[in-house]
Amino acid sequence: AVVLTPQGILDGKKATCYPGYEKEFTDKVSFSQEAVVEDGHILTSRGPGSAFQFALELVKKLKSPEVAQKLAQGMLVSS
Repeated sequence: AVVLTPQGILDGKKATCYPGYEKEFTDKVSFSQEAVVEDGHILTSRGPGSAFQFALELVKKLKSPEVAQKLAQGMLVSS
């Protein structure tokens, strides 16, 4: 979100970000406190604590939900 906001890429999108940065969002961005937010082709995350969840969402999109689930199980991470 830090890079996407100034470029206007988040305009009209729902997004999340590291706590405190949401005040940098314009009124064109719908802020969410969810750990990971997907809106169209844009995927945003709250921060380091949501890295696994963010990574698994990427795997779902790039490969499949089944591959993401298998990875999560292998790493003992809730998906």
